[in-house]
Amino acid sequence: CSSITAPWSGNKQNHQEFLALYPPSLSRLEQMPAISCKTCSFTCKVPDGSHHSFPFCPTSGKAPETIPVPSPADIVVLLYYSYVTIDDMDSAIAWHADLCKHLGLKGRVRIAGEGVNVVLDGEQQPISVYRNAVVEDGRWGSSIQFKVSGLNEHKQVTEQRFPTLSVKSCAEVVSLGLSPELYPPTEGAIHLAPAQWHRTLAELEQSKEKRNDVILVDTRNVYESRIGQFQCDGATTMAPPLRQFTDFPKFVDQHVDELKGKTIM
Repeated sequence: CSSITAPWSGNKQNHQEFLALYPPSLSRLEQMPAISCKTCSFTCKVPDGSHHSFPFCPTSGKAPETIPVPSPADIVVLLYYSYVTIDDMDSAIAWHADLCKHLGLKGRVRIAGEGVNVVLDGEQQPISVYRNAVVEDGRWGSSIQFKVSGLNEHKQVTEQRFPTLSVKSCAEVVSLGLSPELYPPTEGAIHLAPAQWHRTLAELEQSKEKRNDVILVDTRNVYESRIGQFQCDGATTMAPPLRQFTDFPKFVDQHVDELKGKTIM
C-alpha cells in the first residue's frame, strides 16, 4: 500500500519558529563534533552549536538543583518511525535511552529488528538535539520524516506530557499482529510523497470516470474515520471499522476478493 503522510497538526506559529531556530542538519557524521557527558562516558554526534552540554547526567543520581516549570509553548512533541535493519538490539536500546535521559525527554521508543517507532516530548532545544543526533548517527534510517507539534496552550503541561520514558524492544515497528517474515518492509509497495499522492487523486478526479480498479483504503481507527474520510470521485473508498491496527489483517482476509488485482492507495 502507498503511505500517507499526515500534515503537521500542532500550533503552526510554534512549529515555524521551531524549524527556524533548530533546522535539521544535513551534514555528514564525520564532520560533526562529539558532545560528551562530563560525568559518564556517553557521547553523541550533533551539529556544532545546537547544544554544548547536557543539562544533567542521569547516571549521577543527582537531579538538577532547580527545574523551571515549562509552559505549553516551551514543550514540543516529536513523532517518527523508520524502517531500517537493526542488528544490535542492546546497543540500540542503550543509545536511545542514554540520549533521551541526558536530554530530559519523556515518551516511548520502540525498537524492532526492522526499525524504530518513536514519540517523545521535551523542551524545544533538547528535542532538536535528539533529532539531529538521530540523523547524524546514521543507524536509524535515511530521509526520516520527523513530525513536530506543540501542546494545547489552554491545558496544563502536566496533563499533556508523558509521565516517564520507556525504551524497549518490540516485534514490529507498526504492530499488525503477524509474523514480520510475512511482510518484510523491503518488499512493500511504492511509497508516494504527499504531493504525489494528491496529484494522483487529482488526475483520477479529472478523468471524470470512476475507475473500479483503484481503491482508497483508510487505515486510521474508526474514531478518526468517522470524523472524515479520504474521498475521490475517480476511486472507491473503503474505511474499515478498525479499533486498532491489528484488526487490519482480518479486514483484508474478509475483503480479499474485492481487493485482489486492484491498485490500493
